[in-house]
Amino acid sequence: MGVFDIGGSAKKVGRRIKELERLYGIREGRPEKLPNNSVVTQSDLASQLGISVDTLQNYKMLSDMIPELEE
Repeated sequence: MGVFDIGGSAKKVGRRIKELERLYGIREGRPEKLPNNSVVTQSDLASQLGISVDTLQNYKMLSDMIPELEE
């Protein structure tokens, strides 16, 4: 297990990941085009959570699901 406990529904986990990305200043784009102060990456966050980057991105997608499709 990583540094953080990511328990809960997949949708809630996705929301938590998005909030962590906002707090850490993780932005989309190629690293060379991002500001130098953006030192934390999705890969870093995923390793802290004890999950892969693909799983992290899947959780983020699930957080945007339409409520009717959750079931």
